[in-house]
Amino acid sequence: MTANSTAYQAPPTPAPGRPARGPRRRPVSPARRPGWTPWLYLLPALVLLGGLLVYPIYQLGLISFLEYTQAQVSGGEPATFQGLGNYTTLFGDSQFWQVLLATVVFAAACVLATLFVGCALAVLLTRIRAVPRLALMMAALGAWATPAITGSTVWVFLFDADFGPVNRILGLGDHSWTYGRYSAFTLVLLAVLWCSFPFVMVTVYAGIRAIPTEVLEAAALDGASQWRIWRSVMAPMLRPILTVVTIQSVIWDFKVFTQIYVMTNGGGIAGQNLVLNVYAYQKAFASSQYSLGSAIGVVMLLILLAVTLVYLRLVRRRGGGTVSLPSLSRVRRPGRLAAEAAALLIAAAVAFPLYWMVLSAFKPAGEVQSTHPRPWTLSPSLDSFRRVFQQQDFGRYFLNSLLVAGTVVVASALIAFLAATAVTRFRFRFRTTLLIMFLVAQMVPVEALTIPLFFLMRDFGQLNTLGSLILPHLAFSLPFAIWMLRGFVRAVPEALEEAAYIDGASRTRFLWQILFPLVFPGLVATSVFSFISTWNDFLFAKSFIISDTSQSTLPMALLVFFKPDENDWGGIMAASTVMTVPVLVFFVLVQRRLVSGLGGAVKD
Repeated sequence: MTANSTAYQAPPTPAPGRPARGPRRRPVSPARRPGWTPWLYLLPALVLLGGLLVYPIYQLGLISFLEYTQAQVSGGEPATFQGLGNYTTLFGDSQFWQVLLATVVFAAACVLATLFVGCALAVLLTRIRAVPRLALMMAALGAWATPAITGSTVWVFLFDADFGPVNRILGLGDHSWTYGRYSAFTLVLLAVLWCSFPFVMVTVYAGIRAIPTEVLEAAALDGASQWRIWRSVMAPMLRPILTVVTIQSVIWDFKVFTQIYVMTNGGGIAGQNLVLNVYAYQKAFASSQYSLGSAIGVVMLLILLAVTLVYLRLVRRRGGGTVSLPSLSRVRRPGRLAAEAAALLIAAAVAFPLYWMVLSAFKPAGEVQSTHPRPWTLSPSLDSFRRVFQQQDFGRYFLNSLLVAGTVVVASALIAFLAATAVTRFRFRFRTTLLIMFLVAQMVPVEALTIPLFFLMRDFGQLNTLGSLILPHLAFSLPFAIWMLRGFVRAVPEALEEAAYIDGASRTRFLWQILFPLVFPGLVATSVFSFISTWNDFLFAKSFIISDTSQSTLPMALLVFFKPDENDWGGIMAASTVMTVPVLVFFVLVQRRLVSGLGGAVKD
């Protein structure tokens, strides 16, 4: 053997009297020996999703194959199997196809407008200084925080034929925007865009902030215009974020209910502004045709699942890598002052509906109902607020809404945190299946499940109780919250976890004293979504609180001020202000953590 050869050498013999010692072994992370721990973490989420999502989906499909009308609901007649009879009736109805076409076109217009405006304003935020950026951000967050029912009433008031300022500004006289089919859809689209673009803007802006500045500077030095930088650099790097916001926009805009129902008074003249959500609700609860309503819900569910899965497949085919920046001709960048001026103008336009709402709440009745509205008042009055709190038990409705929203926020945050920890930090069987289930659960239109949830709440004696509002919102907020928190839990290094176990920390101590504080920004972001969806609730409150008005929440209390002959716009604006202020305060308190939270949630 040569000197460079490797020869076998026997291990050294241990010294007499001392036992042989093997290599020091690192402690095994509990993630590698999970046992039943992940299932215990997942148990609350699985129970809620199974009972309030999976089972209602089964019930929805079952009812769609039965004859289920008021006679069957009251127990007077047994439910009979109809097979595909309900679907045959539905597909043979020309109104269904008109409503389906209107739903698809309207949802597509909302999604495209939301994505375009949100992404454009996100890029604008990166090009302006702190003051105009803060103004635009706060105006957008204010629009986002405004409950859907109050935002809808404010937009109806702005475009009111008699007392709205828009017709006066545009010189349209007493033009009725809600009378014509297309003008009504346009008005609703503006209201939906106003409250939905902030999510896209804030999320994409958070993603842009995470892009290394040297990449953008290199593109600018190569002569790229802002549009080319966005299309060739930012968009590929932001593809995961764009996927998330697109899916959420499709889900939210496809199942718009409150804006259509409130702004067109239940679907417009002769149902000309019906969409599938409102159509299903009217069939089920207004006409007691629960089978047809369930069949419409099944169609909605299948369409939404198909659209979302096709989009995910297309994104997966394109891949997630970046696109190389092509050779570009130098285009002169617009000045910063012009961008900041545009940002301030946009902020003013976005904030104007809120300003008009608060202003009208403080105007005397004569000024609110004036045919020559002015953007100010010289004699502010609290009469509208007194009327709100004197005419009905508004304070109780406020506390009911606060109790429902607070319970859902706290419970969903804790349950989603445990579930996200289970699917991220542990390896166990069916983990991938659960992740897919959580993703698909986000695509389920809540409105489609109103019918089976109504019967479920009735069977458990929860109708006319706050529990009928808390439990569904708690279940439906979990899938999105779990997906958002996964990014934060994954971002915590495993080395930190192992170091904690080496130092003697138990699994419980690591979970609550180390991991929980680190993912707190994500908890804030999920809390915002849970709070908004619960505080805004109109459909469940209208469907499940039937006779006991003491259990009503603010959205239902707002409808009291709509009169058959003439609306009490002062009372409506005062009630809307009271309903909006808590959400605005909540947004102001968490807005910094919200931006970082959205960025961390979608960075995967």
